[in-house]
Amino acid sequence: MPKQARGLKTRGLVLDAAAREFAQYGYAEANLQRIADRIGMTKGALYAHFATKEELAEVFAGHLAQAGEELLADRQIGSGEPLEGLRALMLGAASLLQQDDWAHAAFRLAVEEACATGVPPALPVRIGCAVRQLVARAQQGRGCGAAVDPAVPADLVVAVLFGAYGTGAALERAGLRTRVAGLWELLATTLGAAGSAGAARTRVELWRY
Repeated sequence: MPKQARGLKTRGLVLDAAAREFAQYGYAEANLQRIADRIGMTKGALYAHFATKEELAEVFAGHLAQAGEELLADRQIGSGEPLEGLRALMLGAASLLQQDDWAHAAFRLAVEEACATGVPPALPVRIGCAVRQLVARAQQGRGCGAAVDPAVPADLVVAVLFGAYGTGAALERAGLRTRVAGLWELLATTLGAAGSAGAARTRVELWRY
C-alpha cells in the first residue's frame, strides 16, 4: 500500500477511535493515550496525526456541520408534502446520530459546549428552523387562517427527536431510528394527521387548534 494511502487509513482509524472516546467520556475526560491504545498505536505515533484533543474535536465539528447541511438539503424535506418532509427530517436526523460515529461524538461535544456557554447546539437549531419553514408552507398551501405559531410544532418535533436520542440506553444508539419512527407516528396522529408506517398524509386540522 502506498505511503499516502497508509497514512490516510491510519488517520481514519485514529478518528474512529477518538469518536468512540469522545462519545463515551466527553471532551474533558477523553484521553489521547486511551485513543492510541484503542488501535494499538503509541502516543507518539498518534501525535504525528493529531497533537491535541482540540484538533480531533474540530474535525468532528466540521463533519457534523457538513452532515447537517446535507440532511437539510434533502429533496424529500425541501419539496413535496410538508408532513412527509417533517417525517423525512426526523428519521434522517435519527439515522445520522445512530449510524455515524463521528456525528454522534460531535453532537455530544456540542451539547457539552452548550451547557458551558448557554448557546444551543447548531443541529437542533437548524432542524427547528426547517420545521418552522415546513409548517409555514403547509399553512400557506392550505389557507389555514387560525393556525398555530410555527414555533410550537417546531419545538415539539425537536423535543421528540432529541428527547429520544437523550433518553436511550447509555451510549447505545441501536434502534434510535425505529424509536423516532414510532414516536413520529404517534406525534402525527396526535396532531390530527392520518399516518401510516410508510407515509403520512396532511390534514388541515394538523395546524389548527
